[in-house]
Amino acid sequence: MLGYTALHYNGYGCYCGRGGSGIPIDGIDTCCLHHDNCYEKAVESGACSSTIWEYINLYDWSCVNSTAVCAEKNTKCEAALCKCDVDVVKCWGQYPKPPKKLKCVKH
Repeated sequence: MLGYTALHYNGYGCYCGRGGSGIPIDGIDTCCLHHDNCYEKAVESGACSSTIWEYINLYDWSCVNSTAVCAEKNTKCEAALCKCDVDVVKCWGQYPKPPKKLKCVKH
């Protein structure tokens, strides 16, 4: 776990937050790109019926030894989204907390 809210990354780079385009500016932004792709795969695989579920579907999880664990009782869609979110937090955890939000550089 990060020790701070994921909202810290909202608006960071080209892919952290709603939407996304361009080339990721760094590793943190690449984590967000993978997260976006993970959510898209949840829809493409049929686990989730549409991308709207990404924003309104709440899933169950718990914190075990400072690690997020998705609940087994989650639906297929909830499980897919939870895994995406757990994976992005692990990815962000590889990098120090950014002191400021870097902006996307359009090429």
